[in-house]
Formats: sequence, structure tokens, C-alpha cells
Amino acid sequence: MQDYHIYTLLIISFGAFIVPIFAPFFKLPGAVAEMLYGMIIGKSLLNIIDLSLNAKWLSFMADLGFIILMFLAGLEINFGDLKKKGIKNLRLPVFSFLISVTLSIIIIDSLNMEIGLIFIVMATGIGLLIPVLKDLNLEKKEFGSMLFILGLVAELLTLLLFTFFEVYKLHGFSIRILQMPIMILISIVFLKLLYLISWWFPDKVINLIHPKDSKEIGIRMSFILMFSLITIALIFHIEFIIGALIAGIVISATFKDKGALEEKMNGIGYGFFIPIFFINIGINFDLSSILEKETFFIFLKLMFIAFIIKLISSLPLLFKGIKFRNIVATAFMLAAPLTLLVAIAMIELKLGLISSKTNNAIIFLAIVTGVVYPIFFKILYREQDGFS
Repeated sequence: MQDYHIYTLLIISFGAFIVPIFAPFFKLPGAVAEMLYGMIIGKSLLNIIDLSLNAKWLSFMADLGFIILMFLAGLEINFGDLKKKGIKNLRLPVFSFLISVTLSIIIIDSLNMEIGLIFIVMATGIGLLIPVLKDLNLEKKEFGSMLFILGLVAELLTLLLFTFFEVYKLHGFSIRILQMPIMILISIVFLKLLYLISWWFPDKVINLIHPKDSKEIGIRMSFILMFSLITIALIFHIEFIIGALIAGIVISATFKDKGALEEKMNGIGYGFFIPIFFINIGINFDLSSILEKETFFIFLKLMFIAFIIKLISSLPLLFKGIKFRNIVATAFMLAAPLTLLVAIAMIELKLGLISSKTNNAIIFLAIVTGVVYPIFFKILYREQDGFS
């Protein structure tokens, strides 16, 4: 490793350490603050990171952070919560998602915008939702639970739909489109094998996720499963992060009590690698491009369209007795997917589904909505009888 690599790693490590300390003072989500730090040290402002010398290894570290981020996105899906709600209670979230998909396709197509923007305006994530609900003590109340399930179902279905869309864009309606079902079938085989192992050797499986496992076998298992499915995804010419996402889902579906394992993986990911991913986005982000009329106009259109779609798709909550004011608040919160927005944009840029200008507009959208929309939610939300 060259000297300039160490200097760069020091600057990025300093940011990964200092950002979460100061971000709460400015009411900034961690991912937003990390991207802003990257913008400060990158080409937008100070330009102290020489990408001509650091591009390859920094890109590798950022990709690893991206892989772990998507793995944790799958791991955080709580299938127990979905089972508790029952199929009947999932009808409204699924119906809301279908409204969102339909509106996204109609609006983006009618405006002749890039096809990849369909997933940008319909994207819903729970990364910001969870801390906001906790901040308002809503996570265990009926309204907070309803909002969480709404976001969780939409995020899961968005990721699945986007995965199939990616395969279609790469191979069209050919025999290769069967690669995705085969990938899912292989994942189910992994899942069944883990179930059988956990049935035959319950004590050993418990040790895999035991919080005091000094050998950290659970973490090693997570990485080997993750990289196995990533390898299979690459063999089938599917984006590698889809393999990471499916690996997280497989482990989440296998282990009911995955708390200790999830906590350790969060420590590895959010402690170092994931911040590098977001800081690297900021480093490569060109702030001056937002000042260009075309890019800024794309940003404004996307922000408006995404909010309107979330508002209309949230209207079925009226049948649950939710007041319109709280539905507007819900729309703001669901229109701030942040990490999912960045992840989808990164993949679509690689696939050529969006231009670099559009990508910059999306990154700026993620930053603005990640900062502003949670504030709007807190201002608008009011407790109501039966849904406090």
C-alpha cells in the first residue's frame, strides 16, 4: 500500500469517526452527513482526495460497503412481524404499493423521462423511518406499527420488482430471464439446508448467533453465504448486490432470534465499510452540476412526483380512520427512502438506465429529502384517538 493510500484512508476514517458524533447536533441522518463530508473533502469543495491515485482501491472498499449495506437491508426484514400481521393486514400495504407502481409508470412514461426513474419515484425505505418513529415514541403504537409495515412491504416489493426489472433489461424476454427464478430457487435450497441443519443440530446453530461466540462463527457464516450468492449472481449475470440482498433475506428467514448476529454485522458494516460507501458517493459528487438548469430541474421534478405518488398511494389509510393531516405526514416520510434511493441510482447508472446528470440529481434528492422530510413529518403529525 502506497503512502497516499494511507493518507486517504486516514481522512476517510476520521470522517467515519467524527460524522456520527456531530450529525445529531445538526439533526442530520448519518448517511446524509457522510455524503456531505465526502462532498467537503471531494471535488465539490476541498478536492484533497486524488481520485487518479485512489480510484481503484477506494471503489473496491465502497463496493464492499455497498454489498454489506444490501445484505443488512435483507437481514433487517423481520418476517416475524409480517406473520404477526397476517395476510389480511398486508392487503392495504400491498394495495398502496400497487397504486405507487401504477402511478410511477404512468407519470414517468407520460413525461418521457428515463425509464429507470420509475423505481426512483416509487422507492420506499425504512432506513430513516425507524429512527424517526423511535424519536416520537411511535414504534410500538398502532400508527407507528402501521406506518412501519407500510414501509417494510413497499421496500421489500420494490427490491424484488427492481431485481426482475434488472434481469429483463440485461436479457429481455429470453431464456435468460429464467436466471432470476433459478437464483431464487438456489436461495430457497440454501434456506432449506439451514433449516435442516438447525433442526438436526440446534445447539450448534444457536452458537452461530450466540452473542459471546469468541470465534465469531456466525459472522463468518454470513460472509460465506453472502459471497456464495454473490458469486452465483455473477455467474447468472445478475448485479452482485442482489446476491447480497438475497443472502440477508435467507438468514433473516432462517433465524428467528438473529439479534446478536444482526448487531455484530451492523457493527462491521455501519462501523466502517458502509460509511466509506456514502463518503465515496460524496467524494465523486459534483455539486456544481446541481447549479446547471437541466440537473436542478430534474431534481425538482423528481421531488414533486415522488411526493405526489406517496400521497396518493397513502390515501387508502383514510379507510383505517387516519386523518388527512397524518396521511400527508406519512407521505413525506415514505418519500425519503435515502439509502434505497442511492442504491437504486448506483445500479441504474452502471446499467446505463440513467445519465450522470440524473444520478447527481438523485443523490441531491436523497440528501435534501433525508434532511427536510423527517422534519416535515414531525411538524405535521398529530396524535389521534385510537392511533396515537
